[in-house]
Amino acid sequence: MTCETYEEQISALIDHELKDEETEVLFAHLSTCRRCRHSLQSVLDLRSDFGEQVPPMAPKELDEKVLQSETRPKLYAGDRKPMTLQVWKRRISIPMPVAAAMAIVLVAGTIVLTSLWTSPQTIYVTTLPTVEVRGNFP
Repeated sequence: MTCETYEEQISALIDHELKDEETEVLFAHLSTCRRCRHSLQSVLDLRSDFGEQVPPMAPKELDEKVLQSETRPKLYAGDRKPMTLQVWKRRISIPMPVAAAMAIVLVAGTIVLTSLWTSPQTIYVTTLPTVEVRGNFP
């Protein structure tokens, strides 16, 4: 195998994706190859440097700019007007008895259609013998 292949295995070793057999072959190669040992050491150093770094902070100018900015966004641009959607353009009015009759027809139709679509169900009724209990109860 070439050193490029071993460098890929070094990356897999760091990510804990290398099998035990491959690890043994890699360490056998590392014992003889200075270039691959240097590559492993540089990857380990890079990894440890990332763990020690402090995350970058935002500059104070940015904090001040955000705090001074307008807190409430503009809803509409000055040259545009909000558009309203009219669902009903005119009013619908019907007498109360007609509305009640429509509601009754709707409910009755729903009951009829539901009874037609559902299959009949068998109900089993079990009767128990009557038991007489005598005594004084609190």
